[in-house]
Amino acid sequence: MALVHFKNDSARYTDTKSEHIEYLNSLADSIESYKASIVDPVTDPMTPKTVWMVKSFIQLTIHRVVDLFTVAVNCWDNGQPAITFILARAIAENAAAIFDLYLSLDSSLQKGDLNEIHNAIVVRLFGGRNELSLVRVSNIMTAVDKVDKLYEGFKVAYEDLSEFAHPNYSGMHGLYGKMDHERLILYIDGSARINDLSLGMLLFPLTESLRITNDAITFINAQYPAIWLLSDEDRQAKESAAKPGAHACQ
Repeated sequence: MALVHFKNDSARYTDTKSEHIEYLNSLADSIESYKASIVDPVTDPMTPKTVWMVKSFIQLTIHRVVDLFTVAVNCWDNGQPAITFILARAIAENAAAIFDLYLSLDSSLQKGDLNEIHNAIVVRLFGGRNELSLVRVSNIMTAVDKVDKLYEGFKVAYEDLSEFAHPNYSGMHGLYGKMDHERLILYIDGSARINDLSLGMLLFPLTESLRITNDAITFINAQYPAIWLLSDEDRQAKESAAKPGAHACQ
């Protein structure tokens, strides 16, 4: 089924925003193109466990981002901008998380530390931040700060989305209220905020999040051969150590 897109309504939006919408939709299509329904380790040769775990995290990210984007578009079309902004913030958090994984893998590969790679992916697959969590995952702002050093403006964009996710002015009166100051009447209608102005506040954060996600997927895909090689070397070392007489005195 084709991925839903933001509609390019030339009557409602400026030409610049129309071009931006096309780019946004193309990024969503690119991420969706990587989507798979299974991550099967049974290949020839067998996929190493750590590689399989990284691929699993990537697919989980892709499925979540595609679903969030789909509902965000539908809510925008249905005149529910608050939900679209909240979902855009969730997409931004996914972008920070997956790019932070890429940075972690890059650092570990430079050191040749397979155990560090394994621990990093375990935390991301099974970690959380409540009392029931098996392992503790870092606060998302840690990842946001790291990404912001490479994609300038990302942290500000994330914080702007957060204003709409919280019951502050932007997410309340800013999206729902229209004041008649002469008659002192507050008109409440979220669909009235589906306009060029609110779209402008949404486009950069959402587009940048999808761009970062797409970049991270591309970069991590390029890391698989090196992780595979480290895994093979680790397996061979363990097999060698397990052979009879391997620890005998020389």
